[in-house]
This record gives sequence, structure tokens and C-alpha cells, in this order.
Amino acid sequence: MPGHLPAMNHYSTTEITGTGTLHRAICDDNLAAMQHLQDDGESFDFIFVDPPYNTGRTRDAYRNRWSDHQWVDHVSARLKAAWSLMADDAVMLITIDARSLSKMLVMIETVLPSSARHQIVSVANLPSGASMKGFRRS
Repeated sequence: MPGHLPAMNHYSTTEITGTGTLHRAICDDNLAAMQHLQDDGESFDFIFVDPPYNTGRTRDAYRNRWSDHQWVDHVSARLKAAWSLMADDAVMLITIDARSLSKMLVMIETVLPSSARHQIVSVANLPSGASMKGFRRS
């Protein structure tokens, strides 16, 4: 196990039985955790990014109300750190809602290197549209 990992708050490494493939779940401040992993020379085949959607809603201790500038700074730093941990043939999956999609696309274009190819996959979680006063949004 790399030397810096025990300093993280919570982590676990699991092997899929008999495959020799290791999967790691790390629960910590993600920027600090990624910096530890980079210092240890780690790289990953797949990185899942689920940033705050900046909806203003609160849930537990999860911060979800930022100015646009704060949100871009927060997410950009994490995209850069995640990119530095990716293996040459790795895939990064980013989830975001329609409200923040345009800002995310600008960040992808400006923060990640030009070699980063991207595709958009649209998923309708509520095909009938979100219920709002006076109309439905879909």
C-alpha cells in the first residue's frame, strides 16, 4: 500500500475474487486525496467525477451553493488533479446537470489538454420532465 494513503480519512482496497484486479474507494477531501495519490505515482484506468451541481440545495454537510467563479475554481482544480492521475488509455466520466453543462464544457476545453476527447451522453432521469410551478421542464 503506498505510503501516503494511511493519512487519508477513509479508504479501502478490494480485489475482485480471483482476478487480481484491485479496486479502491477513497472517502476524503478529493483534492487532497488526489494530491497524495499523485505524490505516490499512482495512475488509474477510470476516474468518475461527480462535482456539485451548484443547485443551491443543501444536503447533510455537502456544499452545493457557490458563486460561478468559486464553482469553476473548485471543479477546475479537481479536473486537473484527476487528469494527472489518468493512465494513457484511461477514461474519465463526468456527471453534471443541464444547468452547469455549458460551464463544464468550457472547463473541459480550457483545463484539460487538447488531446482529451469528449462525448456527451444525455440521460433523462425523469422523462416526463421536472415539475415546476406552472410548467414542466424536460
